Amino acid sequence: MKKALLLFALLTVHCLPIQAQTGDLPIPHDYEQSLIELGAVEKFLPVQQDTLIPSANEFARGWLLYVRDRNYEVLPNSKPAPDEATQALRMRATPGEIESQPFSIYALRDAGKISASPKVANAEGESAWLAEAVVVEDVLFHPIQYRPINEHTWPTLSYLRYPIFIRPAVGYPMNSGTSRLYWVTVTVPENVPAGVYQASIQVTDEKGARAVLQLEVEVLPFELTTEGLPRFGAFLSGAPFAKSEWRFMKRYGMDALQWFWPSHEIKIKNDNGKIKMDFTRYDSFVQGMKEAGMRGPLVLSLGNSWLGNYEIKLAEVFGLRLLNRMFDGRMVTMADFNDPRWDELWVEGLRIIFDHAKKVGWPELALLIHDEPTKYIIEYHPHKYHLVKKHFPEIPVYGVFFQPQEDPGPLVKSCDIMVANRDLARIKALARAHGKRFWTYNNICADQSFGKCRLLYGQIPSYYESEVMWFWCWNYHINNPWNDFGGWGEQVGGPAQSDADWVAVYPSVDGAEPVRTLAIEAAREGIDDVRYLKTLENLVKARDSERWKGLRREIRRRQEQMFNGIFQDNRTYSDADFFITTRNDDVEKLRDFVIGEILKSLDK
Repeated sequence: MKKALLLFALLTVHCLPIQAQTGDLPIPHDYEQSLIELGAVEKFLPVQQDTLIPSANEFARGWLLYVRDRNYEVLPNSKPAPDEATQALRMRATPGEIESQPFSIYALRDAGKISASPKVANAEGESAWLAEAVVVEDVLFHPIQYRPINEHTWPTLSYLRYPIFIRPAVGYPMNSGTSRLYWVTVTVPENVPAGVYQASIQVTDEKGARAVLQLEVEVLPFELTTEGLPRFGAFLSGAPFAKSEWRFMKRYGMDALQWFWPSHEIKIKNDNGKIKMDFTRYDSFVQGMKEAGMRGPLVLSLGNSWLGNYEIKLAEVFGLRLLNRMFDGRMVTMADFNDPRWDELWVEGLRIIFDHAKKVGWPELALLIHDEPTKYIIEYHPHKYHLVKKHFPEIPVYGVFFQPQEDPGPLVKSCDIMVANRDLARIKALARAHGKRFWTYNNICADQSFGKCRLLYGQIPSYYESEVMWFWCWNYHINNPWNDFGGWGEQVGGPAQSDADWVAVYPSVDGAEPVRTLAIEAAREGIDDVRYLKTLENLVKARDSERWKGLRREIRRRQEQMFNGIFQDNRTYSDADFFITTRNDDVEKLRDFVIGEILKSLDK
């Protein structure tokens, strides 16, 4: 036994993974090798020192199963901790809910193809519904740009193989001392009675060795509310949607979408001196929303922090003068409102848009005149705002507060909705003081961990009580979406932070739905975290207001502790950088607490 333990210790120290997984995705098999030939260096994040001691049967088989809390990263060089030995994989879910849990394989020596069955076995009797409701999938590791917390020291070609894509389970060989990650998802039918249901997951290798993981799904005796929730949504790029992508978003709990003008413009023509607009492309996207049941809001974006895209198109068609002016080293291009023709034409174009929106039944609409206006064009924003309010007082104007160091006063006075991704307590207080609506946003990106994405997307709108929660970005990528190093920076010496692909989902490979990632699963879980919290509130508040006050204090205490213990202001790429004193599973413990309080209420 001592010899076996020594061998195991050597394996866990010296054996490192050497190959990424591509699955059925359009990623060349030599993709990682091509990065190495460019001079790329692989980065390995540190893993814990203490390691689970395998059993004799596991030594003989050459690999073992382990279960890590889903809010903690599993990386190719991860190894099982002593408390991650698995007896069963357990889930709790409500009727109608989608719920997921992971498990992993650790190779004790080089192994041939190992695969998990995509469907559970031994789902019998009352548990028979699990046979169709549970799916076992691979999580594929993929090279992404690695950047440490100090943005000024980003390595040009450091990469990290990160768990990103969720794909159908197939066999893969494993090198000694490496881990694989699996994602198990149950979609609970709405009519399933409360109770504990059982099945098993079978894992085999090409030599016929087998391990069985027991699965237990506890269906809770209540349903999650749909009442009183914030709206959840995403910013979109110009990438095309698959035919069922809107339904996918709705299934995952999303209602709101924001398109930026260059990506989904409304075409403008000069019809004998009058504006004529073609809404064909925009309407097709909005129709996809409506058919999927997405309620909005829908944000129409006219420009970013240095380009007035709507105005540039008007100028192009009608021969109007544009303002081109340098601000802090950036050339800004927008309408030159010293030209007296601009006001009337700018307003008339918006009138056509808003009239069309009413006629065809777009969802609730908000107008973003300029994204991040405090960067360069804030002194021009108030004039445009007052034009909107004079002619369209019913249309709310969306203002982006993302620079806490800038004076917010001019933007506060020229928007109806204050939208922020940091300094949230202050912006919320300003919104309340000035009678403004308050929305929030953050990043949900495939190169951020499940635990980080889940905490931010769900707990921000819950704790800060925002009306809508957005994320950047659903599908933004530069050049090849499957190559995180294929951006503009290579033209000037190597990838830069802005060149990274900011995607929560990847382009569809089946024409039906996008390729899922751990990040989008985290967003769905974050939404469900809010639904659990709101279910408890709706259940208790009206019945026992004093008890609810106490529960609310405890919930907010836990949330405050979470936010005080993370590094939130900058985009970080390591859980060790993000989770400072907050534990990755604190959000899981909060859900467990809420479930316990709901069950207490049902027993009364």
